[in-house]
Amino acid sequence: MKKLIITAVAIIMVGAIICFATAAIMHFDFKKLDSGKHETNTYTVGESFRCITVTASTEKVFFKPAEDGKCTVVCLEEENRRHKVAVTDGTLTIEPIENRKFFYHFGFYTRTQEITVYLPKSVYSDLHIETDTGDLDIPADFTFDSITINGDTSDVTCHASAKTGIEITISTGDITIEAVKAGRMDLKTTTGRISAESVECAGDVYIHADSGKVKLQDIACQNLTSEGTTGDLTLDRVVADDTLSIIRDTGDVTFSESDAASIFVKTGTGDVTGNLLTEKVFLTETDTGKVEVPKSITGGRCEISTDTGDIRIEVR
Repeated sequence: MKKLIITAVAIIMVGAIICFATAAIMHFDFKKLDSGKHETNTYTVGESFRCITVTASTEKVFFKPAEDGKCTVVCLEEENRRHKVAVTDGTLTIEPIENRKFFYHFGFYTRTQEITVYLPKSVYSDLHIETDTGDLDIPADFTFDSITINGDTSDVTCHASAKTGIEITISTGDITIEAVKAGRMDLKTTTGRISAESVECAGDVYIHADSGKVKLQDIACQNLTSEGTTGDLTLDRVVADDTLSIIRDTGDVTFSESDAASIFVKTGTGDVTGNLLTEKVFLTETDTGKVEVPKSITGGRCEISTDTGDIRIEVR
């Protein structure tokens, strides 16, 4: 057994030396190991369209204003895996064309493929994006009727407003929303952070994060619901006209200058602290923890319960 261990360690050391020597020969430029050949192709779109649908795999997706007033799609792509760009029934569709043989699926790739969509108008109907691992960036230059994004391992940044609503569902990745107006907003992530700042929502906001921190700042909406398993929730200047409902298994909930007509908070393990803007009738319950809330008999209902954690709320 001892000889086997010594042999295994020796093999690992020899492998490490070979890897280091190879990297040194390439001057640590790992792009030289890239087994795929990439090219930049530009697709010109002559037809008019109202909606946009993008299907991506590993590509990063960007949207930019077209300075020349013409719609073009610029793709940094593999030579054996190009993209189809077409307009059908008023919808601009962008999707990969899989022409690779099975053995091209295996290799070492260092360059990130990209799709950049240059749009001549600022207002469109529906934006729908399906992606696996590629990141997305939607700037404030555009407004849509609705935005729907589904991804696996992707970071999504959205500065664009949507009249009807914004719906983003990500498995592993962060969601960042900044300075938008929306009819409603639905953000979901399994493992990842959610950050929403400067949002005006005419309807409801729903946020679900299984494992990840959620930070909400300067949010105005009708109702706000946040559910999560593990992760802290911070609400800074978040105001809901009707109800603010929060459920957490493990995680702290912190209020700062936030409020709603009615507030409901339930946590398993975590503190609920901070300050509200208006008086509330507090109903609190904790198995292990301290409770410090104002003894008010006027205002809306504020119900807070936690199994293990402190409850400390002030009214300013």
